[in-house]
Amino acid sequence: MGDGSWDPGLGISLSAENPDWYLLADLFGRANTSGKHGIDPGDLVGFDLNVGWHPFHDNARNLGAFVMLDLEARYQGRGLDDTGSVTGGRRLSLGPVLVLYKDNVMFRGELKFPVYQRVFGIQVSRGLLFNLGVGVTF
Repeated sequence: MGDGSWDPGLGISLSAENPDWYLLADLFGRANTSGKHGIDPGDLVGFDLNVGWHPFHDNARNLGAFVMLDLEARYQGRGLDDTGSVTGGRRLSLGPVLVLYKDNVMFRGELKFPVYQRVFGIQVSRGLLFNLGVGVTF
């Protein structure tokens, strides 16, 4: 949930690939500011590392797949959500990612298992994460 604040961020990424392998490292941060409803989730620093294998690609049809291992690390400073509850903490997750693509459309599914989690105050654990997405490239 957002409250209309403008939150500056900065990131840096490194990627490398060849026809069989893929590597992405991403370090980023965001200064979360308090908006008109008093929501202030705390500043965020994150790191992602993806190592992937490209098992299939058909040049003639521009069709293929990536299988990746994703490591996600997050630190979020102590803050408050829209109910006044404490937010923030440290989290490390690891899991597989599958990306299927055809022409300029990509389908992505990922499953992340919690490796480490330590939060501020009393919060509901995030536990297992499952995401599905569709992307379009230009």
